[in-house]
Amino acid sequence: ALTDNQRQQMLQLEERDADFDKQLDEIGEGILDLAEIAALQGEEVKRQSVMLDGVNNKMDKVGERMTSVNSKMKETLDEVGR
Repeated sequence: ALTDNQRQQMLQLEERDADFDKQLDEIGEGILDLAEIAALQGEEVKRQSVMLDGVNNKMDKVGERMTSVNSKMKETLDEVGR
């Protein structure tokens, strides 16, 4: 048989355990939220990476075109004696 003091201590332990369980549940929910956010960020990074690759390719083409135009301009200026 438990004394009143022992029963009181048992109740306090049970309450503390219940509080710990609640806190752990909240932490678990927070971790799930963070995992979802991380997954969404990963998808966004992939989309932006594709977009940046496209921009990079266009910039390469523009650079090549500029080089070609500059070369033709130089030839034309050389031909007219400038």
